[in-house]
Amino acid sequence: MNLGFIGTGKISSSVIAGICKSSINYKKIFVSSRNRTIAIKLKKKFKNIVIEKDNQIIINKCDWIFLAVTPTVGEKIIKKLNFKSNQTIISFISTITLEQLKKMIKVKSDIVRAIPLPPISLKKGPVPICPPNKKVKNFFNKIGSTIEIKNEKLSINFWSTSGMMASYYELLNTMVKWLNKKGIKRNDAQKYITSLFLALSEDAVINSNKELKFLVKDSQTPKGLNEQGLKKMTKKGVYKSVGSTLNSIYKRLNKWLMSKNILEINNLYKYFGGLAAVSNCSLQVKEGTITGIIGPNGSGKTTLFNLIAGNLKSSSGEVKFKQENITNVPSYELFSKGILRTFQIAHEFTNLSVLENLMMVPGNQSGENLKNVLLKPSLVAKEENLIKEKAKEVVEFLNLSHLSNELAGNLSGGQKKLLELGRTMMVDAKLVLLDEVGAGVNRTLLKDLGTAIKKLNEEKGYTFCMIEHDMDFIGRLCDPVIVMAEGSVLFEGSVEEAKKNEKVIESYLGRGSKLKDS
Repeated sequence: MNLGFIGTGKISSSVIAGICKSSINYKKIFVSSRNRTIAIKLKKKFKNIVIEKDNQIIINKCDWIFLAVTPTVGEKIIKKLNFKSNQTIISFISTITLEQLKKMIKVKSDIVRAIPLPPISLKKGPVPICPPNKKVKNFFNKIGSTIEIKNEKLSINFWSTSGMMASYYELLNTMVKWLNKKGIKRNDAQKYITSLFLALSEDAVINSNKELKFLVKDSQTPKGLNEQGLKKMTKKGVYKSVGSTLNSIYKRLNKWLMSKNILEINNLYKYFGGLAAVSNCSLQVKEGTITGIIGPNGSGKTTLFNLIAGNLKSSSGEVKFKQENITNVPSYELFSKGILRTFQIAHEFTNLSVLENLMMVPGNQSGENLKNVLLKPSLVAKEENLIKEKAKEVVEFLNLSHLSNELAGNLSGGQKKLLELGRTMMVDAKLVLLDEVGAGVNRTLLKDLGTAIKKLNEEKGYTFCMIEHDMDFIGRLCDPVIVMAEGSVLFEGSVEEAKKNEKVIESYLGRGSKLKDS
């Protein structure tokens, strides 16, 4: 049989390495050229690896298909591929459900979700699969071990715990560094620590009929070293923090699973004379995410924002917000729907205070009507007090309380950007379009901006779509990123994937260059 991999990242290469070292009977393994560097390494290392540029060719030639792309890329490309009814399709995509996969794939096939981890390259480690499938179970048992999950909702729990791998390695690394500082050679320290924890893990597997709490108890002696270590780490809250971290990862995954597209762009064009500034652009923004849009100057990013925000009329195509067609709807109408946009250069009322700038934002205030001012002054005063209280909450949230009465024109560039962000809070925006919010902002205030955006996203559920050139800033905040070139989408995925993607690198800097953090 032929095996095909759509996506060539860390997990794909680990699974392929495990397959090539196993007794699995296959003819060829076809891999996509999405990450050409990894694909070439696999081809050099193992026999019968074929690199294909076209994903559809992989589908046409293979009996088993492994989907190993990011959720945003998966949503875009899977529905465009023509699968065969006799294929076995295995998805490694954490946040696309079986029901969603079936709708995208459109033919009756064996569709299974699996959660392989990097140690599978060594034919080690568990692979949860859902739903139970004998054929898939036998396959993965040859390169690891399987855990069958009947209820798909439970799979998110396994994915959450897999998010602790880096933390585990950092724990080992911390102990190795401690030994190294005490005079032990790094190689000896690492060999000792990794061997120790390997032995402990194997002991736990052998004694898997016992609950782990009994192993915790058995490994201690009264007033011994292990009792001291356990008490100290318990007192420090280490184990509670593990639980809270898992909850945080679970919450993020669950948000992805439950979220829908808040914004959809379909085949959008904008011509200026004969020049297409935006050309056949299609993308989606998930509700509750911080989506980054990057690309070289002149790639169409700001024009796209102007089209979404109603500042420009499109030549053709469609913009949807929460499934409603908002193509060419003017910005003042979009404001009432909850779509707000900031600009590269802050637009503040220079002769009004910070607090007054915020109080100007809510629309249809009763005080705007002269009749209300004359005949219903108490109503106007009551509403103004409510708006003022909200404005005070916003400046406190943004750590600008000390500048509440300062004229906005006297603020620094970074403080003005924070003020613009505060305006979006005055009307509880549903979608905020941030146009180079970090431009001209010093590093200290940029950190404050990033913290504010993150808090608004995580605590208040704001959805952000942001244009930015600072890759480090984007990397801290955005998942996913969309790369534009020549008016259309060139790439979707994580920042790390974008940095390694040859098309992205070439678009920014030309051939033979590397994309670096700003």
